[in-house]
Amino acid sequence: MHKTVINREKYDVITPEHVPEHIPLACPICQLIMSSKVDTTPYVKYGCCAWCDRMWIDGRTERWLGGWRPTETVVDMTLRALGMRA
Repeated sequence: MHKTVINREKYDVITPEHVPEHIPLACPICQLIMSSKVDTTPYVKYGCCAWCDRMWIDGRTERWLGGWRPTETVVDMTLRALGMRA
């Protein structure tokens, strides 16, 4: 099914029901900017960006769904080691 936002600047905006009204600018886990629609699916499904999905969830889905999250320290150290954070 779809939800519809009607009469926004004289046109209808139709979005799938499963897409949240607001997707944050930065990932809540790694704080990297969610820069493309590739990040939408993992955000809707897991609450994180595509990078975090690959890094922290792949192979650990049940653990993630059970509430496990990497610590801020681990995320920061990983990003620094990969040159993704200064």
